Amino acid sequence: MSNLGTCESAGCNAPAKLQCPTCIKLGIQGSFFCTQECFKNNWKTHKIIHALAKGESVDTKKDAIYNPWPYYHFTGKLRPFPQTEKRTVPSHIPRPDYADHPMGYPLSEQAVKGSSQIKVLDDEEIEGMRVACKLGREVLDEAARVCDVGVTTDEIDRAVHEACIERDCYPSPLNYYEFPASCCTSVNEVICHGIPDTRPLKDGDIYNKHKNLVKVTYECLMKAIDIVKPGEKYREIGNIIQKHAQAHGFSVVRSYCGHGIHRLFHTAPNVPHYAKNRAVGVMKPGHCFTIEPMISMGSWKDEMWPDKWTAVTTDGQWSAQFEQTLLLWNNHDKLLLTTIRSFLLRYPYKEKMATKCKVNMDLFIKALLVISRLIQCICYFLKSAFCPQKPAKSVPPGDDPLLKLSATVLADKIRKRQIYSQEIIQAYIKRIKEVNPIINAVVEDRFEDALEEARQADKFLDDNPKKIDDLKTNKPFFGIPITIKEAIAVKGMSYTAGSLNRKGVKAEKDSVVVQRLKEAGLIPLLVSNTPEYCSSGETYNKIIGYTYNPYNTQYSSGGSSGGEGALLGSAASLIGLGSDICGSIRSPSVFNGIFGHKPSKKIVSLEGHWPTDDDDIFQSYLTIGPMARYAEDLKPLLKIISGPNVHLLKLDEEVDLSKVQVFYMEHTGNDFCLPKVQKEIRSAIKVAAAYLSRECHCHVSNRKFKELFDSVKIGSANFLNLKTYPNPFDDTDDALGDNGVLIYPCVQGSAWKLGAYFAGLPTAAYLGIANLLGLPATAVPTGFNVKKLPIGLQVIASPNQDRLTLAVAQELEKCFGGWQSTP
Repeated sequence: MSNLGTCESAGCNAPAKLQCPTCIKLGIQGSFFCTQECFKNNWKTHKIIHALAKGESVDTKKDAIYNPWPYYHFTGKLRPFPQTEKRTVPSHIPRPDYADHPMGYPLSEQAVKGSSQIKVLDDEEIEGMRVACKLGREVLDEAARVCDVGVTTDEIDRAVHEACIERDCYPSPLNYYEFPASCCTSVNEVICHGIPDTRPLKDGDIYNKHKNLVKVTYECLMKAIDIVKPGEKYREIGNIIQKHAQAHGFSVVRSYCGHGIHRLFHTAPNVPHYAKNRAVGVMKPGHCFTIEPMISMGSWKDEMWPDKWTAVTTDGQWSAQFEQTLLLWNNHDKLLLTTIRSFLLRYPYKEKMATKCKVNMDLFIKALLVISRLIQCICYFLKSAFCPQKPAKSVPPGDDPLLKLSATVLADKIRKRQIYSQEIIQAYIKRIKEVNPIINAVVEDRFEDALEEARQADKFLDDNPKKIDDLKTNKPFFGIPITIKEAIAVKGMSYTAGSLNRKGVKAEKDSVVVQRLKEAGLIPLLVSNTPEYCSSGETYNKIIGYTYNPYNTQYSSGGSSGGEGALLGSAASLIGLGSDICGSIRSPSVFNGIFGHKPSKKIVSLEGHWPTDDDDIFQSYLTIGPMARYAEDLKPLLKIISGPNVHLLKLDEEVDLSKVQVFYMEHTGNDFCLPKVQKEIRSAIKVAAAYLSRECHCHVSNRKFKELFDSVKIGSANFLNLKTYPNPFDDTDDALGDNGVLIYPCVQGSAWKLGAYFAGLPTAAYLGIANLLGLPATAVPTGFNVKKLPIGLQVIASPNQDRLTLAVAQELEKCFGGWQSTP
């Protein structure tokens, strides 16, 4: 009873300790439930396991429940029913090579697998396709005749099988990669490859309730057919289909595609149905292929039932499909050779790199990561052997009560005249002088100017008591101190971006964001350290040297906003401003136990940031964002620095967390190039998901974004200036929309040892995705690991949905306790 599992009740996913006593007696592993109520609600399904374990038969009509996978959480309402025995084909009927293969392997297809060469059919093969598809049309008609309410999909399969046998045809799907039936029947949320079973069709199944979905799917097919002609690129089909589907609010399934067909069931060309695909090939006379768009009401994402065939929508929304076989006959004509969704079974096709160049780039990136880790180990060994580190230190905890209040609380007290801005400024100046000799984060201060500005702020409030109420709305942080990354121009202050060549350079004017901060009444205290040109995973340059982690000075403070991270983690800053091009706000935030937000792309002005570039890609990757010890301070600060673009973020809209869809992933898979995510971080991600489900009633899903398993290449695109790369969030709006977030690791572990900055390169797999795709991401501290170093996670959302990540961060602050002082 001390073991911990996950509640098996559908949709629950909560941590669970209770186990079914009957299962324990029968030796059945698992069977966890979080509460007695969940156990009772799940009893009708769960008790079938007991009967099966005892060897008893299960009367599904009596129990009205059949579930061969009791631990699988279905995405929609459809459930499997018992299947009948696989049907046989008389020996006199010619059959494909996979028909009698013990694993159902189509050896003839596998012999040409990976080839992009498209076969041109000769006259004999063209005539063969005419005959085959004519017979297929007849079998389709036989299947359609038996479709009715109360008829089982197994009876449809029987009709298809018998119609094929009567025509001396082999039913193509049968035993193809061990598919157990003669057709597939895909009902409601099933996208494709549904296995026929004894479930009776119900009034309202797909064709009755969602006529518009079916209508639009058919229109997608016909519009795609309209462009088919010699010389047309196969990839254009997806552009046509997705444009029409999205115009009606539907999404296009990406995992399965049209394909070449002739003597081989599935072969080149591949015909994706979504836009901006990378399909290879141009249509020519003699090509024969299918177009078979699968259109869904909700997300385009799919997942597989445990039968390893039935593909369903991940959100349980319904999906529809039409299919047509086409043959280009000559330079002017095309033949439509009708096939059927439930007759020709399509083997799953996952989009792969289509050219040798792209494969080589994948290998290059992985090789680069492996080499970098080897270099890291060698360099770290040499440094440890010949350059012993200084004894570890940590900053002392701050004693002043003012250091333990958020900017939001302090600003309210300033407005109410319960405290003066000067007192706060003095408290932070004192703290900075106390800890900076330990962390080495300050490049240049402006303490005297800050004190004078605080005096002026206090005088304004004393002289204008009637204007105090207006400050809460227009200047929420009036009189509050702030620290700023040295790469962001503050007039008269150092402006080198850590470059020795720029030593002595001073900012001639404030950057746009600093202007906005000053206009809002904030008071800059200093500019903080950054690595040269903001281009390292730890904060070191030849002007200032290392900035150290306040919890253990033998470890990094992160980069490139490591100066800000160290000051905030030391309670030597209240709020700060950093910049992020590949996690440069988020990694220092989790390394130093604070909050940091990377805004959506092109929201915050970059004018006055160094380095800079007019390149549009650079402008999309880089963003300036807020850092803070308290989550509630992030949103007001983001509103200030966003300026005229703030309306795009809708930050004033209240977020109802009970309506937020929460996805979570603990890692990107078992890529040998990536260090494993520390168990404390994986655990924190699961705790965060469970907390949001329990306390906020969020709908939580641990569905895996399979495309994120290619994170190594995606994240590396920042460093290697790749123009093309797999895009897991090409349709993020379909996955996350305007109410979804993804809880994801920031980095694989806590801060690395000083000098081991090569360890930071693989973190691009987790951090770089948000920059590359312009997504908002908020770093959240989750406590400490066994080394007593801070760890954390990040919350990601769709573009311009920053309010969601910020709201979730505030809630998780309650869960994990937020920033915690050094012991």
